[in-house]
Amino acid sequence: MKVDIDYLDSPPHHFCQKNPKFWKYLKKYQYDEDEFSYICNIIMNNTINLSMNALDNISYYFDALFSNGGTDEERDHISKFYSIIYKYSRNAYLSANSTEREILCKIGDKFKCVRENQTSIMCIYNNVTISISDTDFMVSLIDLNNSLKRQHFYVMLYVFDLTMRIQKIKSEIIKYELARKGMLSGTVLDICVHENYIYYLDLNKEFRKYNKIMASMNYFGNKVGEVEGLGNLFCPTNNHLLFFYYDIKFDFTKDKNVNLC
Repeated sequence: MKVDIDYLDSPPHHFCQKNPKFWKYLKKYQYDEDEFSYICNIIMNNTINLSMNALDNISYYFDALFSNGGTDEERDHISKFYSIIYKYSRNAYLSANSTEREILCKIGDKFKCVRENQTSIMCIYNNVTISISDTDFMVSLIDLNNSLKRQHFYVMLYVFDLTMRIQKIKSEIIKYELARKGMLSGTVLDICVHENYIYYLDLNKEFRKYNKIMASMNYFGNKVGEVEGLGNLFCPTNNHLLFFYYDIKFDFTKDKNVNLC
């Protein structure tokens, strides 16, 4: 069977590679305490990497497990997990909103837009429907998946912005150093180099902070930064620098428009 190369670079594929027993246990549709604990832990730590189809299969498994009988204690464990996912979903939603507010005042204006009369960060994950019931397991899973991806996107976009700014300021420093031939000149060039170097250190410190946060989000795959019309923001290139700072147009995805909102 031919496998789409995009799938091999996708989060769901990396999830399967890292958790080979997960789907095997899930398809049993019978309660085993150790396996159930394993499944719950994997879902808690990897919801962001799961596709909508995978979330649907997980929801079907839990519904089947709950309705196929079992002891009251087993059903109680399932109900408790429903409540845990619901609370996790609510917290992830609030955390994503908090991350947006934190980054909004620091990210470049080119990554902002006006939505519902409010300035927001451009994002491909905008439409969320927060579950109002802790028993609607599928809705809670979808809400959780979306909020985690939304938060990751905010951080990734800010890291991308910082990368672009760092590359630009490095080019400025090199330009000034060439102008003064790499030596103190006793002119305004010395001030330009000093000020730009301080700015570079500040940007680099911020980059290390948020790049570490992004790495901790447990989102796998080379395709996590793909944005239609902009290529992969997870892997910035010189073409991105030319596009954002020097207004040199580049078709990152041929015949597709640039659109984050």
